[in-house]
Amino acid sequence: MRTNLLHECTHIISDINNVNVSRLTDEATAYLAQFAYLLLLDPTPEVSTIREPMANMTRQGIELVQKYKLGKPGGQGARIADSDISDLARAIHAIPDYAKIGEKDKLAADGVALSANEAEEFFRRQLSRLGNKLLDDLMAEDLQYLLTPKVRYVSHENYVTWDPELLTLFDLQASGGRKQKAAQQKLSRIFLTIDQRNATGLLQRLSTLRKGDVVSERFHRVFPPQLKSPLLAALQLSR
Repeated sequence: MRTNLLHECTHIISDINNVNVSRLTDEATAYLAQFAYLLLLDPTPEVSTIREPMANMTRQGIELVQKYKLGKPGGQGARIADSDISDLARAIHAIPDYAKIGEKDKLAADGVALSANEAEEFFRRQLSRLGNKLLDDLMAEDLQYLLTPKVRYVSHENYVTWDPELLTLFDLQASGGRKQKAAQQKLSRIFLTIDQRNATGLLQRLSTLRKGDVVSERFHRVFPPQLKSPLLAALQLSR
């Protein structure tokens, strides 16, 4: 049941984002998500050896999940070969329930209209995800673009900053290694969810170097420009 739900949610993602793909490719994507989750729940599932279309497609899909390590750290960012997607799509097309779909039929993905409250919740979740990944070297530039005035909604959690905590995180940033990344992630979450009053005050302290303000001095000393910029942008968004 849970794997089927994930399959349908994958279709919803395609619809929301107006993805321009064939219906069979969309089905292949949904089945890969479903099988990846299945292997997380049960790493050794029983797969029928009967030579019939559904069983054949299931075996093929699970083999692709294993081949690309989908659902595992080693598979993050994996790009699945077009030929593998096409092969799985053909296997899906052989299933009677999908036989009436034309091989070139396009997915009718017309997007989903969101109310103001739904848009706020959507962007809150997106920002939360960004907060967990924020400031990875490869993401800093993308984040700078995402945190623009176009992003209109953000949820405030009334996070109150405390100077000793900020100084501790700044020192962890200076220490390097895994602690550095953990500090960056924690700071990103704070800066993205801080309440308006605290965001304004902290932005004033960190935007320019303030002599005599230990937090300001430490921030400018330990963070290079490419990391300071997205953090300050996050604070500005929270105002």
